[in-house]
Amino acid sequence: MTLQSLRDTVRVVFSDVKPTRDNSVFHTLGDKDNPLQISDIDSDVWVLSMTDTSSLVITETSSTINVNIESPVPLRTTSDNLDELITDQRRFRVGSSSREEQASARGVYFASSLTRVGRLIDGIPTYTVIDTDDLYTVLEDAVIDIDYQNSGDGNVSLKAEFYAINSNKSDITVTGGTPINLGVPLNMDFVNTLSNASFNFDATVTINSGEPDFIIVLSQYYRDTAGNRESLTGVKGSFFDRDRRIIMSPNQQYVVRTTIDGTSTGTIDTFTQFSFTQVSSVNGG
Repeated sequence: MTLQSLRDTVRVVFSDVKPTRDNSVFHTLGDKDNPLQISDIDSDVWVLSMTDTSSLVITETSSTINVNIESPVPLRTTSDNLDELITDQRRFRVGSSSREEQASARGVYFASSLTRVGRLIDGIPTYTVIDTDDLYTVLEDAVIDIDYQNSGDGNVSLKAEFYAINSNKSDITVTGGTPINLGVPLNMDFVNTLSNASFNFDATVTINSGEPDFIIVLSQYYRDTAGNRESLTGVKGSFFDRDRRIIMSPNQQYVVRTTIDGTSTGTIDTFTQFSFTQVSSVNGG
């Protein structure tokens, strides 16, 4: 949506709670400013009228929004009493569906899973090659869980690294393999419409040089079964923990390298859950 001040100045705050008197973080929008574009919003929008003649227009640009106007500003010659002005301000509460909800409704939010059984703890990496086809593919989340039932005492580390083949940080070659389409839409109305993106799990990948663009999953665990003990301690982290996403360009290849290493013997099973969206434009298309 777009916010445009037609007369005088307003203050715009994005918050789930009502702004306080000492709030110092806000957007100032005047009648000489360009319109404020909002492409995605998960919180309320609060607009504070600075004069009794301020005028603001809200224009819908994509998603459906509901605007409720409450407690109009009473006529005032000044705005000295900020407490009173905030209490009686003209308030716009904007309810908007999130980007994820919109993608789910359109059938372009996908989820999939991958199980690998009996993986050796040997430091030899496995590779997944992603081909985005003609759409932007946004990697929303990736979680790798580990079953240690068949492993022995010792430590185990798991690292998943993300490479863009066209990145200047590395030199990678990919040959062979069988690409398959994965990803079931979260909207079951489109359950039989798989994503355009393809995933290749048996390609021959050679990382000739360089470093990954991102480390997306990192886990470290230690198992101790000596005597009567049965303990498992560890830490794990994910690139996506802080609501980060990776936007993959159309008609490009990307590689995820997963390495499992450590002093533990035996094997482990891994269970990978990942989700992604596909859009024609990263500007909301």
